[in-house]
Amino acid sequence: MARRYKDTEGTIYFGSYSDFAPYQPFSNFAETAFIWEGERYESLERAYQAQKTDVPKEKLDIRFAKSSVAAKRLGTKCKMRKDWDVIKRRVMKELVRAKFYQNDELKKLLIETKGKTLVEEAPWDEYYGNGRDGTGQNELGKILMEVREELINRFIPTKENKDGSTLDKRK
Repeated sequence: MARRYKDTEGTIYFGSYSDFAPYQPFSNFAETAFIWEGERYESLERAYQAQKTDVPKEKLDIRFAKSSVAAKRLGTKCKMRKDWDVIKRRVMKELVRAKFYQNDELKKLLIETKGKTLVEEAPWDEYYGNGRDGTGQNELGKILMEVREELINRFIPTKENKDGSTLDKRK
């Protein structure tokens, strides 16, 4: 079955395959580098998988894995932090926030989805994706929508700033 990017009835489906363009960069597997805790990660998946462990060598191996898929494999074999199930969603949100705040093109793309529901089409992932039958929890989509609202509230000009002299409302 060929996967295709879909934007229907107010819902955008995205995934890690290139035919999900233009929203493929929303995937954690997209090679979109960013800085996390002073270290450069080539993808969000590498950063996320590295946070699963407190073992320094495992963190490094995951960070420098040859691909996001390789990083995910290493992340399934690492010595898991005891608190991982409790903190994993918060970690994911912090990483998503870092990725989108640091990349102006991605920030713009995410903001442009305003009003749309974002769904990660990931049949292998019942928690972060929509799962095998489309009834997964879609936590990544929910996190992206939460970060989108933060970005809109922070960077979209307000009535007091109609001229658009700065997009960062905090300035």
